[in-house]
Amino acid sequence: MRNLIYQYYRQQEPKTKNATHAVKTGFDYHELSKQSISKYAEKCGAEYKFLDEPLRNDISPFFGIFLPFFNEWCYEYDNVCFVDSDIFATIHSENIFDHASKDFISACLVNTVHRWGAHNPAFKWFTELGGNFNSGIVVFPRPVYSELIKYLSDLDDRMDRLVSENNFEWLIGSLDQSQVNLFIRDQSIANDEKQYKILSDNFNFHMNVRKHSERFDADKSWLIHYHRDKKRMMKEDFENDAILK
Repeated sequence: MRNLIYQYYRQQEPKTKNATHAVKTGFDYHELSKQSISKYAEKCGAEYKFLDEPLRNDISPFFGIFLPFFNEWCYEYDNVCFVDSDIFATIHSENIFDHASKDFISACLVNTVHRWGAHNPAFKWFTELGGNFNSGIVVFPRPVYSELIKYLSDLDDRMDRLVSENNFEWLIGSLDQSQVNLFIRDQSIANDEKQYKILSDNFNFHMNVRKHSERFDADKSWLIHYHRDKKRMMKEDFENDAILK
């Protein structure tokens, strides 16, 4: 079984399509994340890649999660796991591939129904699910590669449409997160059964929704996600003995 853990980071250029606000931290947080996640990949017996090449058509670097599928080198691996560049692994972390599905996308669910209202019919599928998948950590197994590549073939046009129409689906998390969620939803509906696996929250200890005081707890946190302004905490946290490095 050949597994890969990969990360992507690249500064947004002024010409970037669908650019979003980038948090300024004053330090290279992605380099700290790289040190931790490369060790995590080693712990999992997986290969590791840190990617920073330009994406096609100047699209946002947030779509770096899809690079193995844009170029179709995903087929070199049985599973590819994306880990965002604002994440640390802890010394207590378990092997994510031991918990992931071998047939469907695996990711953690975040309860964000309050964003759009539980009774909004446009979000019926996600309301029933209890939220949406966070794209900070996502495991893609080989059986989804071909359908995902096909789905991403018209990504540019789809994103232009979502933004121009202020489409409700944009609220799922915009950019890459919206596409991960819509792909999972559409595959589940088309096959009339769930096409996903919900991972333990320990694999995505999201600092915007979890208690900060618990982020180093062995039984609650294996991968810490310093989302948005929480990135500023990474420099100090990196020195904590609980961080794998």
